Amino acid sequence: MPLSLRIFALIRFAATIIFGLVAFPFVGLVLLFVNRSLLKKLISFDSGVSLLDPDNGERLHFVNVPTTPSLVTRDRCIRDVTHLAETQNWRGLSELLREWDQDRTTCDAGYSLAEVGTDAVLEYLAERNGGYGECNPEGTLIFRDETAEQFETLAAMHRDSYPLLALAVRIRIGQAWGARGNAYAGAVSQEAWAKVEKQIERARWLLEETDPIALNSPLLSEARYRLLAFLPDAPRLEQRFYEEWSDLDPISLTPHSEHARMMLGRWFGDGRSIEVEAQKATLRTAAHTGDAAYFIIYYNVIDHDDIDLSDLDTAQFAKGAHDFMALRTSDPSVVARFATAIGWWGESNAKQHFLGTRPDQRQRIIDAMKPLRANLLRRHLTALHAPSWEDGYEGAFHELSEAFQDELANGANLFVGDDGVTVSYPDQDMTGAIPAE
Repeated sequence: MPLSLRIFALIRFAATIIFGLVAFPFVGLVLLFVNRSLLKKLISFDSGVSLLDPDNGERLHFVNVPTTPSLVTRDRCIRDVTHLAETQNWRGLSELLREWDQDRTTCDAGYSLAEVGTDAVLEYLAERNGGYGECNPEGTLIFRDETAEQFETLAAMHRDSYPLLALAVRIRIGQAWGARGNAYAGAVSQEAWAKVEKQIERARWLLEETDPIALNSPLLSEARYRLLAFLPDAPRLEQRFYEEWSDLDPISLTPHSEHARMMLGRWFGDGRSIEVEAQKATLRTAAHTGDAAYFIIYYNVIDHDDIDLSDLDTAQFAKGAHDFMALRTSDPSVVARFATAIGWWGESNAKQHFLGTRPDQRQRIIDAMKPLRANLLRRHLTALHAPSWEDGYEGAFHELSEAFQDELANGANLFVGDDGVTVSYPDQDMTGAIPAE
């Protein structure tokens, strides 16, 4: 190799090394930001007590459950509808969904089996998952044209069994999202909008002569509501469609979750309208679900930094969280998921979640989250279901360590059982504690 090329190669090698040394810290920070659980572990317990420490292994006693009654029911529901889809017993599938929808059948934790079953069928029918985006946080299921046409035909053949119609509408809506993509509206091409309009026109046509209220169907009402993301007259229709859907099944919190997203600034609302809608929803459903509607509405918007959350009533949010857990029968899988999220909002780096809120109000919200997480665990966590915790048992030990850090630092032991999380000290008897297997 000529000397000049050797010198060039050495310079290039040295430049690569220097670039790597400079870039490595930044790449590491990006990876830590993406991996929340790793970041949380690294910033926690600088001088605290961690149940992840083997020396503290005997300080936590808990009941281990491989599953819960609610998860068993939902798994059975998914298996049943998937089997009917695999065998193309569409009439049988539709009748099963209709029975659940009319009877408002739920699992032990109060989740609608008609909703669970419909979502499972749509996932089975989808060609692929198009991923998640800010505009469609539920995710996009992509369907073939043949599938959409098949279900339109099935809905026409079995007009007396409306779940086939609901599926046909949801498939067309999925195709519309697939054509639109996950970008904001201004970044969507005219060609894509033309494809969207074609799919939405088919969905509107399917629902044109169908009245979800007359048919007493939350399932159809949900399909109708999901069209709003594409309708030019959506601001005029959204409130009515939401309230009619909610009134059909006051126990269901799904309408409130979807309504909350529509109240984001990118759609039809703002921070003040969210508070107004949360209060109205609570008044309408308090006899059935207490303050759970208030909690679930804010839960679905609290991670969005474009919203001013200064109006959030933290005391009512906390009461709603307990009402929500009671409605979900304190199912260990539900407690795990929600307590983890609430704990993240109460950490020192949670300020990034409330950028649209005044600093003093932001700190007020952050300060309220830590005791709320501890109280939810104390009152509602009756067992550990490892798959429901981020990072399994390790994640559960981490969350419990943070929530009960003061007690652990004072020498306490924790017992997770039927009465929730019980704190005891070495001079107290932990009768009834069940050690981890």
